[in-house]
Amino acid sequence: MSGTSISKINQQGNGGGSCIKCNIGSGSSIQIEDQCLFQECISELGNGGAIQSTIDGGQIELSGVIFEECSGQDGGAIYSIISSGGTLTIKESCQFINCTSQYGNGGGIYINIDFAVQSFVSIEDCILTNCSAIDSTPQSQNPNYKGFGGGIFLIVSDNYNPTSNGIDFHGAKFYSNSATNYGQNLFVISSKLQDLCKLGNLGEYIKGNYDDDTSFDFELVGIPLSFGDFPSLSLSDIVNNKKYLERYWKHHTNLIWHVQFNEIITNDHEQGIDQQECGWYDDPCQTIEYALKQISLKMTNDENQNYEQKNIGISKGGYEILQPILINPSLSKTNKLSIMKQLYGNQQSINEQGQLIIKKNSNDNKEIGKDGWISVEGLMNLSIYSIDITTNQTTLQIPIIYIKGNQAILELDSVSFQQIQISPISNALGIIFLDDNIISIKISNTTFENIIIEGSGGNAIRIQNSDSTQNAFNIIITNSTFKNINDNGLNINNKIGGSAIQTQLHSRDLLEMKEYCLFEQCVCNQGYGGAMNIILNGGILNIKQTTLNKCTALNGGAIYISVTSMLEFLIQQEVYFEECEAIGSGIAEGRGGGLYINFEKNAPYEFRIGTDTHFINNEAIIIGRDIFIYCESIDDLDPDLRLLIYITRS
Repeated sequence: MSGTSISKINQQGNGGGSCIKCNIGSGSSIQIEDQCLFQECISELGNGGAIQSTIDGGQIELSGVIFEECSGQDGGAIYSIISSGGTLTIKESCQFINCTSQYGNGGGIYINIDFAVQSFVSIEDCILTNCSAIDSTPQSQNPNYKGFGGGIFLIVSDNYNPTSNGIDFHGAKFYSNSATNYGQNLFVISSKLQDLCKLGNLGEYIKGNYDDDTSFDFELVGIPLSFGDFPSLSLSDIVNNKKYLERYWKHHTNLIWHVQFNEIITNDHEQGIDQQECGWYDDPCQTIEYALKQISLKMTNDENQNYEQKNIGISKGGYEILQPILINPSLSKTNKLSIMKQLYGNQQSINEQGQLIIKKNSNDNKEIGKDGWISVEGLMNLSIYSIDITTNQTTLQIPIIYIKGNQAILELDSVSFQQIQISPISNALGIIFLDDNIISIKISNTTFENIIIEGSGGNAIRIQNSDSTQNAFNIIITNSTFKNINDNGLNINNKIGGSAIQTQLHSRDLLEMKEYCLFEQCVCNQGYGGAMNIILNGGILNIKQTTLNKCTALNGGAIYISVTSMLEFLIQQEVYFEECEAIGSGIAEGRGGGLYINFEKNAPYEFRIGTDTHFINNEAIIIGRDIFIYCESIDDLDPDLRLLIYITRS
């Protein structure tokens, strides 16, 4: 057919193909070319407004053909079933304009291609513009699988072989198409959807003129299953299983794989699905473990292959941890893991924090034999950004974060730990507990608030290391808040307190606080140091730009420091001890309302509490309202040189 115009054909029955209806067998072919025009060709109840074809080994070639305002049920202009080596070719500026699928799928073209014998569909040069797949059936009659594929609706059989391909949409150009449900330009049903989309370079055989940077992901959509399963799905099933095609060839935003899980599902608290290509903010995985495997699979094509940096995003709906998680290089296939809020670092990042909830549900058995709810072992870097961490008001017996590793690194930025109760059974622990061989801890813009510690006691942060530790570590805390932390634990024997921070510094270790940290209402009822208990056996302690307010302990209402040796010990530059109190009534207690320094035998005195350090309205039951220093020789201490402070008493 050449140069022919057909217009205003209205087929009222359900036969389909108001202009052409054909079955093309092997050795047969149809060519339609040279500006043939099909205009206002309508099949009201049939498939294929203008053309309905069964290509059973034969060939159809469309060249320079125009379809305008055609309408049918499935396939507004063309409905084609291809099998047995059949071929459909669309080329040389074919146009589909304002074509509509009124009661089905495929506003412009509907294709069902079978690959039992290698068949082909090729779109070399074609424009589809303002075509639409409209689900216009009454809601009571709606089977939920209409209104897909505004431009093209494509079904690919299960026997599709990507090595032979047979599908090439290089020349498809989509403009302003629409669909009631999904696939504004294209909707694909194929159990081999991933193989089809990953073929070639960045989806080149399926994407047409889709631009990864400027096009919208809802333009190209598919579902990875057999077509026979599609009609039985509810719309919610389709929503949960649909895939935006670009995500098969495009990397996740900022290389973040998102997770979402809630034990009880509501409209506001849903959960992700552990399935291939999950991890997008609106298509999250269900578990962190599965997401970690998906990162390796996406980035290395092998889920058992290591990948240098893995990023886990907590989707807006939050993530509930029902069982303790173990993270190590062997299981996680990485040495660097970051956990962050949804789309962290992107302009589309959510404004609120990500929510991580420890959900013990009063079941102590969950913690038996576990070191922490998030345990990190081995040579690992763990970073957490913009996350609120809390519990479901159940008392924990193990830390939330436990790190024991060779040269491990921890970074917290804009993290909050709130409404947490912990009651260790046999030994003092921390909400964050770090064991030997930690080399770096960086905490910034982070809050610890409303924490109750009972049982054997402990701290918000507890760092346990010894002289035998091979690596020096750095602890740097900036612009962070420790508020309303109560250690009611039974620290009867060693009196090691510090409800906010407890650590020992050895050799070249460093603990530095700066940029306006706040310790408020930090209380240790059975130990020394309301906010901090620091043991200096070497190392560097530097506290500046820090306020300690209304903190309480037996000795050292705010800070208790025991010194055996040191490299440097400085408290200076806008440090405030305000309304802190030493409340102990036992022997050698009730001393140092703000600060208690205990110099062990032969300890050096090379410390300084420098200028712009303020002591305001502190109290001590016995002595040392603001400072108490225990040492062998007050003359050798030379307090006029060491204490350059301001004391205010209202």
